Amino acid sequence: MESRSHPYGTKLERRAIQIGLRNEFIKTFAKEDILLIEDISDFVCH
Repeated sequence: MESRSHPYGTKLERRAIQIGLRNEFIKTFAKEDILLIEDISDFVCH
């Protein structure tokens, strides 16, 4: 698990687990399971 931080550096009370996806599963995941990718660059940069 890795800790997450707010864009201003304060620690958030949540955790994330990174998993590896392989072969056909990653293709299905990328094409069918992702509902939205949102650009939050402005939020992170300010």
